[in-house]
Amino acid sequence: MSVIRKSPSFPQRLSLWLSSKSPPRSNITLTQKNIYIVPTLQGFGFMLILVLMLVTAINYQSSLVYLFTFFLVSVFFISIWMCFLNLLGLTVTAGKQHEVFVGEPCGVAIKGFHTSKALYGLRFSIEPDLVEPVEVEPGCVAEFVVNMAPQRRGLAKFDRMRVETTFPFGLIIAWSWLRLNASILVYPEPIEPAQERSGGMDTSSNEGRLSEGDPESLRAYRAGEGMSRIVWKKLAAKDELVVRDPVSLARDDSWLQWDDYPEVNSELRLSYLAYDVLHHSAQGLAFGLQMPGARIEPNLGAVHRRQCLEALALF
Repeated sequence: MSVIRKSPSFPQRLSLWLSSKSPPRSNITLTQKNIYIVPTLQGFGFMLILVLMLVTAINYQSSLVYLFTFFLVSVFFISIWMCFLNLLGLTVTAGKQHEVFVGEPCGVAIKGFHTSKALYGLRFSIEPDLVEPVEVEPGCVAEFVVNMAPQRRGLAKFDRMRVETTFPFGLIIAWSWLRLNASILVYPEPIEPAQERSGGMDTSSNEGRLSEGDPESLRAYRAGEGMSRIVWKKLAAKDELVVRDPVSLARDDSWLQWDDYPEVNSELRLSYLAYDVLHHSAQGLAFGLQMPGARIEPNLGAVHRRQCLEALALF
């Protein structure tokens, strides 16, 4: 899905240039130094109406029109202060980021907080067309996700995040650019290989091929391990509680290798290997990953799965 980026206006370009002078931080509090404010299109129209009303009052010397004009002018200036104060003191922090695969919805976890007042009508965005409305209660942390356009594989960083508000009347817009220390790791899209791996036998049959009596694949049972790996024949024959060692079983042909798919390009290889990693992990099979610049020894578990996917994403 392609996203059309709108070119920012001159005030937005100016504020973006000013905000680029500050280094990225994990925690940002908005003050009068980093909040920018101008009338909206409706605000400029409102100002034009005020000028016409003032000219009419002067021309006809109408006290009622004078009174109504000055009342609306006061409303306009009050809206400037209310809009500015609706951002002042907001603290924005990058939350815990979650990994995604290419093609999945991608978003940055953010936390908003204000010590003493509620903030209404806030809008956060990284892409102009992907806006997240947010309200912050006093003394409470608001947790939300700001969506991004689909990213390529790798470490997805963003240069800026925009927060804005037109509270209370939509006549004034106040905004700021946030430079947060946050990034999202995007894994390759898992694609089921159209061909069998050429780097050895199907690892899903390892457990059936290896002998249960092979001493290199057996070890003593540890508390908390799954009952499915217990070798019951050993228990019946010698009264020994032993299990199959998944790492030992994986030494034969459970390596996922870069050369398993020699006839495809690099990106497709990464997608095939990502599928193999997920498949082996879902099946509870021990596996290792060997590719240019990375070698991860066979193991099991979510940490091992994440380590392999990270190596694929950062290739």
